[in-house]
Amino acid sequence: MSKKENLEPDLNQLFTIIDESGEEGIHLGDILKKLGKDGHDSDVVLALQDDLFELSERGYIHREIIQKRFERGVLTQIKWFAVGKGESVSNGVFIGMMPG
Repeated sequence: MSKKENLEPDLNQLFTIIDESGEEGIHLGDILKKLGKDGHDSDVVLALQDDLFELSERGYIHREIIQKRFERGVLTQIKWFAVGKGESVSNGVFIGMMPG
C-alpha cells in the first residue's frame, strides 16, 4: 500500500508507521514512540485509539490478537498491521517454547 492521498496528514502519518512495520506488525506503545507521543497521557492514548479505529473502519489497517504459549504461561499481544500484511497470523495463536 504506502501513503494514501485521501487521508488527513495525521492519519496518513499513522498509516505509514503501521505499513512500514510490515509482516511483523506494531504494538500501540511502539506507535506512540514513533509519533513522539506520551504514552502515559490518557488523552493522547485515547486520541490515538480513535485514529486507529478510523483507519480500521476505512479498511486500511487491521489488528491481530496474538497469543504465544510457553511452558510457563501465555503471552498475549495486540499488534496493528496494514491490510494485506499479517494475514499469516490471522488465527492469532502461536505455540512455541520459551527461549532457553
